[in-house]
Amino acid sequence: MEFDHVGMPTEEKKSNENWVEATRVWVTNPKEHPFSVEWLRYEPDSPAPGPLR
Repeated sequence: MEFDHVGMPTEEKKSNENWVEATRVWVTNPKEHPFSVEWLRYEPDSPAPGPLR
């Protein structure tokens, strides 16, 4: 196995966020972060269950 990235929830707007309509979440590209972090900013009405947030 090889490490790819880790997802971290945040409430802060990050630069270069991308909108994912299906889950109603803003995400960043982990390949653009020096430690492969994907920031996830959920909208209040996101259907993603609590443990994922």
